[in-house]
Amino acid sequence: MNSSISGPLLTDMLRFMDDLEIFDRSLGLNPFLILNGHGSRFELCFLEYINNPETKWHVNIDLPYGTSYWQVGDSSQQNGQFKMALTVLKQALVTMKNDLQYPFCIEKHEVIKLVKDAWHQSFSKVLTNKTAIAQRGWGPLNRNALLHPEISCTNTAIPPVVTAQSSLTTSTVSPEELNLSEGLAGTVINRIVAAVNKDARVNQAPAEAFAKRKASAKEAFIKHESRITAGRLASAGKFSLDCDVLELQRGRNDEKQAKCHQREKKRKAEYDALFVQIQDLKQKKLSPEDWTVPQLTLMIRWYRRPEDAALPKTKRERLVRYYEICGRGDPQVPELLTKLPSKRAVPDFFLPSPLPLLPTASIASVLGDHSDPAEEYVEALALNECATTEDDAPIAEEVHVVCCCGGNCDVGEDAEEEPDCYCYSCGGYCHENCCIMIGKRNSCNNCAAGV
Repeated sequence: MNSSISGPLLTDMLRFMDDLEIFDRSLGLNPFLILNGHGSRFELCFLEYINNPETKWHVNIDLPYGTSYWQVGDSSQQNGQFKMALTVLKQALVTMKNDLQYPFCIEKHEVIKLVKDAWHQSFSKVLTNKTAIAQRGWGPLNRNALLHPEISCTNTAIPPVVTAQSSLTTSTVSPEELNLSEGLAGTVINRIVAAVNKDARVNQAPAEAFAKRKASAKEAFIKHESRITAGRLASAGKFSLDCDVLELQRGRNDEKQAKCHQREKKRKAEYDALFVQIQDLKQKKLSPEDWTVPQLTLMIRWYRRPEDAALPKTKRERLVRYYEICGRGDPQVPELLTKLPSKRAVPDFFLPSPLPLLPTASIASVLGDHSDPAEEYVEALALNECATTEDDAPIAEEVHVVCCCGGNCDVGEDAEEEPDCYCYSCGGYCHENCCIMIGKRNSCNNCAAGV
């Protein structure tokens, strides 16, 4: 851990401000704090303090690797000026000491004056501080940091293009009558489809990658496979250090406590087993010279300490080792100092998202028309809950999901085949023959044709 900041030190800072009553909590409003992703923000003492109802703080962490864009202390007016001033002051100090024939070094007590003088030339300058605050969009609060060139270039949103629109919105020409595969028309159609697929890949691939990264991060938190960091929380879509993160950290501490308990339990079991063997050997009342090599090794294990050298190889050397250590007395009985913690529930935020319900419109078309939309939702919810086991799953004669293509279905509305391809555009289910791959997502005939 970096010696500059720690969880207890950060907690004491907030406690000191609360003792001064800088923020009025009588109105029911708690102070807000945004921090970078340093590891001290995830220590248990700090998380417990900011989530205590009596000392509640709304604390958020910033996006990892983006601290320099929003944090005022990293600006050239503050941190940049401080480093330059400190370099000049140190050079002047060692030059003066060299001219006076003093030791060519900087003593610890001289660092205080160097930092003080450099501070007055950087962090203490009010005018430049206001400039740094305004450039980062904190005062006035206008999100000016988003206009930074390195941030704005990552914006994938494409501005809308205004084009002239024809007054004709529909066409009666059948697709069979159009030339879609030959000549100039076929070439244009192929390029249009290629452009649409490319746009779909560009727009959907980052979203799918983010969804996978979010799911894997949540799974790692649930299994306590990795420590809590700003990067992993951001991957899971979590930026607020609320009770969910507190319970997650408590779960990790419980996991460590459980492992420590298992080690102590194993050490105690090994001691008890060794103690029984030692007592059996002592009851035989044999002299050390009459012991066998395993018996002699057993006695050496009993008196051995962690700082002892490796076990000798010959019996004579082991006998010498025994006489050297036998006067130590019996080893201390191991105690179970760590209690086995109870298992904690995983915070709801980090649980995997439930699967979507089947389309209620298709189910309602079979079960009958309902005037109340709420009844359709209850029907669909009940069917999904009933289908959790194979024995209770609804059979095809009771519930028949209709293809979302309707009249454009390639298989036919009366087909016995169940539609099992999910359309990411309309949220319905279609047959495999009606399924069209656009980018990396399935789409039905209606959505692909713009119906």
